Amino acid sequence: MNPLNLDVNKTTTFLLPILFPDSTHDEIFSNYLKQAYLGVLDSDDVDFTILLEFDEDKVTPDLIEDFINNIQAKGTVKEIKDNLVTYTLDQEFDKFQYEHFLAGRYSKFAPQTKLSIIDFWKEPEGGGSLLHGILYNTPEIVNEHADQLDGQMIQELKELNEESWPPPNLFVDEFLLV
Repeated sequence: MNPLNLDVNKTTTFLLPILFPDSTHDEIFSNYLKQAYLGVLDSDDVDFTILLEFDEDKVTPDLIEDFINNIQAKGTVKEIKDNLVTYTLDQEFDKFQYEHFLAGRYSKFAPQTKLSIIDFWKEPEGGGSLLHGILYNTPEIVNEHADQLDGQMIQELKELNEESWPPPNLFVDEFLLV
């Protein structure tokens, strides 16, 4: 699975590996996970909530229960509702990393966070992958992979100043919690 596929939002690409640092994408997505979202309250409060959406046609309450019990998370289950599971990230995921994510400053993630993301997606650590180029802000690596990107993404990349990848589109990455 390509972590930078345009169908995968940035919460799934960058925060899901932080929630499940001891797992890989194969393990997580084999449980019918579709996407991860930032859980946003109807206020400005930041509570580090990630909402997981499972395929409602394939997942059962028992499968969700097994997922929660068998896949170690660096967070606490806050709520289970139908095919949605809401986690709150542990406090060790500090406010600065969250702010870096929201601003699209992926190269500012802590070194261990970057390694967790690379390991989760089974990317080569030595560099060369598009994901590695983004996390270590290596524009030449991102440019090498331009043939994998659509025209809109290429235009967004040209407009960036500091980072090699655009910030999350909150319209795509947020899920309003009511």
